[in-house]
Amino acid sequence: MKNSSAKTISAPIGPVAFLRARYARDLTSRTQRALFHIWSLAALLAASVVLCVLSLFLGLGMMDIELFFDYFRHPLIFYLNWIPVLLLLLFCYGLTGRQWLSYLLGWLFVVLPSIGSFYKQRFRSEPLMFSDIGSIRAGLSVAGKYDLTPNVRVLIALAALPLGLLLLALLVRGRPAKPLRVTACVCALAAAAGLWFTVYSDHEFYEQKAVSDEHIFAKAWTEITFVSKGSVYPFLHSIVTSAGYPPDGYDKKEAAEILSAYTDAAIPDDRRVDLLVFQLESFCDMSLLGLEGLDEHTYDLYHALEEESYTGTLVTNVMGGGTINTERCFLTGSSELFEYHRDVESYVRYLRRQGYTALASHPHFGTFYSRIGVNGHLGFEEFWYRENHYEADVSTLENEWMSDRFVFPDVLAQYREHAARGENVFSFTVTTQGHGPHPADAYDGYLYWQAEGCSDKVRNQVNDYLRGVVDTQERLAAALDELRGLDEPVVLLAYGDHKPHFTEGGDFFGEAGIDVDLSTLTGCLNYYSTRYLIWANDAAKALLGDDFIGEGPTVSPCFLLSVVFDKLGWEGSAFMQLTREVRDEVPVINTTGFYLVDGRLVTALDAAQQELCRRMTWAQYALNQTVYRG
Repeated sequence: MKNSSAKTISAPIGPVAFLRARYARDLTSRTQRALFHIWSLAALLAASVVLCVLSLFLGLGMMDIELFFDYFRHPLIFYLNWIPVLLLLLFCYGLTGRQWLSYLLGWLFVVLPSIGSFYKQRFRSEPLMFSDIGSIRAGLSVAGKYDLTPNVRVLIALAALPLGLLLLALLVRGRPAKPLRVTACVCALAAAAGLWFTVYSDHEFYEQKAVSDEHIFAKAWTEITFVSKGSVYPFLHSIVTSAGYPPDGYDKKEAAEILSAYTDAAIPDDRRVDLLVFQLESFCDMSLLGLEGLDEHTYDLYHALEEESYTGTLVTNVMGGGTINTERCFLTGSSELFEYHRDVESYVRYLRRQGYTALASHPHFGTFYSRIGVNGHLGFEEFWYRENHYEADVSTLENEWMSDRFVFPDVLAQYREHAARGENVFSFTVTTQGHGPHPADAYDGYLYWQAEGCSDKVRNQVNDYLRGVVDTQERLAAALDELRGLDEPVVLLAYGDHKPHFTEGGDFFGEAGIDVDLSTLTGCLNYYSTRYLIWANDAAKALLGDDFIGEGPTVSPCFLLSVVFDKLGWEGSAFMQLTREVRDEVPVINTTGFYLVDGRLVTALDAAQQELCRRMTWAQYALNQTVYRG
């Protein structure tokens, strides 16, 4: 006798009952069972397409909307972004057995990061990359200082979540049987692994195959290069690069041989000076931009300091953000930014081996860009940050960023304390004054820039920035005055980490008529360059027999410390000796794809120059992959 409670459907059911059916076995019609699976698969495909399109729409950031349509004109780019989303939903569906839950997880893993990338591009002109995951906490800590008002794109993405959940919960209630769920998970994982090793991690494929250049404007700009390939695909590929993608043809044994050809050179006892470094947040000389209406006295003090210093141009890899790139390329000598999750070789460690005390300071949270851990990995003995030193000054802050009026005196006091013990000191400070966002709605101070013909928002932002620049000049001048009369020989290096970025409410470069055509030398310098000055007190000048006056070379951050060492008469570490050979031929290596050679902007090097850069690239990768053991 059959169980009377068992479901028996002897004829095809109606549309409503069909949509509410949980399992294919509940349907007795073979046609309806087939439609059941087709409907579930169609819903999964549709959901993956929706999530992919949303991620592409958001991932554009502030780029021209025409680039969005390029993704569909080049189907390969669309498929490269869509397939990972489809595999994710397929895996989630197999894992949970519910379409709505799979969609929710897909939205969280695909669309939510795309919203983050949208805002990161709005404020920093940088897309979200895998390496940024470790800095999410740092980013969230300052997010409240920016205008996070959602625009139409963000509102559409937010609305798509409840709408999609509702539709799937009502119309796709079917659940696959356990064997199908297991099969879906296995197939999704197998396909993901296969595609990762054959396509998504393939750098040559990324550079040469997945290309859409209709709206790239011939600019070597990381944001455009990244965004032109979509959102999901370039993000996944950034896993490779952030993990330290081996250089083309890399051979570990040969890299070791390259390094072994050099040995650390000792710092001569009769040329030992204390070295203080100040990396100034967003500090640059905007008078070099030909900015019409700029008060001619705005940079008088800085220009006076340059007159008594050895100065030059620094061409950074970043613009408007990416302090950590300039900072760590300077400290390690690497031409690109690596992850530092373990103790590694650096110029800090070289100075430690030479008997120097290595001190670091940054008046923001110690977790910002993971400096608490990374500074130790680079070799710093002591690190001052907000929580362990500057907390008492927080109540005086007018905004999130600590004023230079606290930082410079504290760092100099720390230096004097160590110098009084007879220690040789290397002090490295990253300031925060000058950090954005700069208020766009109002400005009530002196107008350093009249901004004729520009929007009020741009005028307000730039003048607020310049107010900080004037103050920084005064703090720097006061610091040099304090060091000037010391008996200890002291050399001070100051440089800007990148140009300021004014994005909220207007386009500074466009409105001010500043040339930022990155296919030209002028455009690249306007966009990427800052200035550096190397100053020495009288005791250091007498000891070293150098007046420390003149114009130095134009260099990348990775070469800047070697310029200082040249003035000090120090050969430096083994790796610095190698990089100096590269610097003499290719003084600027910009990670967006251009170089400066003999004062010319080039995007390709000759064979000899390529060989020099190859040796450096292999050596820096080998050093980063090797745990430093002293």
